[in-house]
Amino acid sequence: MAVPHYLKVESAIDIYHFIQKHGYPVIIKPVAGMGSISTTILRDRKDFINYLTSGVEENMEIETYIEGDMYHIDGFVLNGDVVHCWPSKYINGCLAFQEDKALGSYQLSRDNPLTQRLIDYTKKALAALPTPENTSFHAEVFYNTSDELIFCEIASRTGGGYVRQTIQQAFGFDMNYLVTQAQCGLAVKPAYDFQGPKVQSG
Repeated sequence: MAVPHYLKVESAIDIYHFIQKHGYPVIIKPVAGMGSISTTILRDRKDFINYLTSGVEENMEIETYIEGDMYHIDGFVLNGDVVHCWPSKYINGCLAFQEDKALGSYQLSRDNPLTQRLIDYTKKALAALPTPENTSFHAEVFYNTSDELIFCEIASRTGGGYVRQTIQQAFGFDMNYLVTQAQCGLAVKPAYDFQGPKVQSG
């Protein structure tokens, strides 16, 4: 499973050596963050110098920039099984708000050639990682210009930005409600597969 090259940033020297090895452009972002806050693209030496004038923040990492589209895949794991998993495509990149552009996404159709690829890819990531027995998840995956899927990140939580509400409208269940039931030891009866429309709980 391919991932961008990356490095934990301890000083400006780390950034310099990373760029010397991998070239421009690069992404600098917090190790733990949200909404692309404090995320910066360095496209050339001028960007690098400008970035250093403000000092290097703590708990940052640097990654190679991936040219292509970004997708998010959202779902629900119940008793260790993936009972819901569905991909969406970002309309603009996650840094769009920094350019005063809207950030949104739309769910892929079942016949989209990337739908099953992204589902299978995400299930593979969940199987490889220490995934909780009962959890929602929000993954982000790059699709580059060479028809490759490249892993960005995954979290054991429901996605923000109306992801929860979109899933509820499209599939007929509230993912946070089901996760809360499962984590409290209450009965959750899924009646859903990748072709079905609903999950029933009780």
